[in-house]
Amino acid sequence: MEMHVNDSPVEYNADFDRLVRQEDLLLEVTETLTQALDDAGMTRTELAQRLGRTPGYVSQVFGGGRNLTLRTVADIATALSMRPILKLVPDDEFGRTDRKRKALRGELSVLGAGVGIRRKR
Repeated sequence: MEMHVNDSPVEYNADFDRLVRQEDLLLEVTETLTQALDDAGMTRTELAQRLGRTPGYVSQVFGGGRNLTLRTVADIATALSMRPILKLVPDDEFGRTDRKRKALRGELSVLGAGVGIRRKR
């Protein structure tokens, strides 16, 4: 597969693509959690108290210094009275404008994988 950067051909690298997708997903999840925390009107210190963790731990999670596991995401969502959801979409259905539109609606799509958090009902 030939890709182009600044109109110059670049050889496709599957390992690099995999790493980019991983980092993009981590960024999207962190941004979604940050937005959910803001929407809940909760501080990181309050979140730490609800999680039974230190404020430093929460700062590491939100700053990317800690590995975000599905359990951690679920724990944070629970502390915010929310539920995490996951949506996978084919690469050919994903686009930058689609990402922005979904982000505004609270549904984030990330290079073939979407992550969002919705309030519990």
